[in-house]
Amino acid sequence: PEFVADLDRLVGREGVAATALFPSGQVEVAGRRFEAKLAVGFASAGTKIVVRGRSDFSLIVEVVA
Repeated sequence: PEFVADLDRLVGREGVAATALFPSGQVEVAGRRFEAKLAVGFASAGTKIVVRGRSDFSLIVEVVA
């Protein structure tokens, strides 16, 4: 489906946590909000993230070091 292809295109892109990720929440990437989950840890809203992959209908992200 088109939505899944959109998620695949976001892998490697940077964004920002729109909500706290504890470990799940929302991120903003490419001007759009997505459900996301941190692979490890916690991030406050406003933290820079990078998309590392996707699950069924959400993104897997990491904090940018």
